[in-house]
Amino acid sequence: MAKWEGDLRETIEMEQWHTIWDRASKSSVCTIISEKAYKLIFRWYYTPSRLAHFKEFWKMVARILSATFKLSIEPDPLSFLLGLPLTTLNTSDANKLATHILTAAKTLRAAKWKSTSLPNQQALITKVRWIRNMENIRAYLQDTGYKNALLWLPWAEFESAQSDST
Repeated sequence: MAKWEGDLRETIEMEQWHTIWDRASKSSVCTIISEKAYKLIFRWYYTPSRLAHFKEFWKMVARILSATFKLSIEPDPLSFLLGLPLTTLNTSDANKLATHILTAAKTLRAAKWKSTSLPNQQALITKVRWIRNMENIRAYLQDTGYKNALLWLPWAEFESAQSDST
């Protein structure tokens, strides 16, 4: 915990750490995705020399989040890397969707942590679609399809706008 605070030059309160761990445990029904969240917290994929390299990737993720929620969202390490809720989002559903998008981004980052190439926007969209499919299966099994569809509505609108612009 102290290493994250030193690298981010920010004090992370114990309550925030509890939130980080809680959100990591609930990040996905998929064990592989949850494992990546824990590994990131444990700095498994972290090397200070690669932080600057990934800065452009996180800016791209912020642009996608901004377009999805029609808000200005800036990259924030506490949210983007460690999983704290985005303060610019007002609802728990919006934060759940943002968590899915950020989980996809962190998964791609983990897959490319030794590479010199960055994941592109299409790779992120594909990974978010995969997570959405997993969440759709869970919603079907739990008979919460309508609620799940509402949660993913901003993403569906983002994808629709993307396909209209191409």
